[in-house]
Amino acid sequence: MAENPTWSRSSCVQRMMGLSVCDPTTIKSLFQRHKPWSFGHLFKNVTPNVKISVLLADPEFKAICHLEHIPRDVKRLDARVIPGTGHWIQFECPNAIMDAIPLPRANL
Repeated sequence: MAENPTWSRSSCVQRMMGLSVCDPTTIKSLFQRHKPWSFGHLFKNVTPNVKISVLLADPEFKAICHLEHIPRDVKRLDARVIPGTGHWIQFECPNAIMDAIPLPRANL
């Protein structure tokens, strides 16, 4: 729990159970197939009318992807670090996701 202070005890236990049943060769194979571990080239395939938001884990929480890894040549891309979160941003800080989504405003 010290590694992920925002997680519940149940989430930590479930993570450890998942890690214990996962075959290490599966993980190694996954990383070997995706070298270099970069998907930035896919941003260019997104249609021009779509705004792209990339939310990154806090480097203090052992984040693998850092802000400098995100391509800066895509004008409609918004990349930001979410302080105090690890890799599981949707669980640890769901409001950060909602804040990143530009919702249309009603005309009153």
